[in-house]
Amino acid sequence: MNSEEIVGLIKKRARRAPNHVESIREYLLHGHPVGDFLTALLSNQLVESYCKADKNNTALMSSWADWLWNDCPLEARGSPEKVAAWIEAGGVIGRE
Repeated sequence: MNSEEIVGLIKKRARRAPNHVESIREYLLHGHPVGDFLTALLSNQLVESYCKADKNNTALMSSWADWLWNDCPLEARGSPEKVAAWIEAGGVIGRE
């Protein structure tokens, strides 16, 4: 897959996020830091995710889990270290 196809795939996957689509897109593409809720969610910190979520995102937790499992690249999620490394690398664009 060439870099243009990868960017297109990432944009498509970001659009499937249940909320915060622009923040997710910028995080995945460019490694832009996200807020406390998304950082906890991407870091696989369930309790902290719920504590940081507003009512809307609390109601969407099942959808968030589905998006993480099906659409978020493994390299971009799973632990605080992986999230920090993704940000430091500059997302998928920085990895090219």
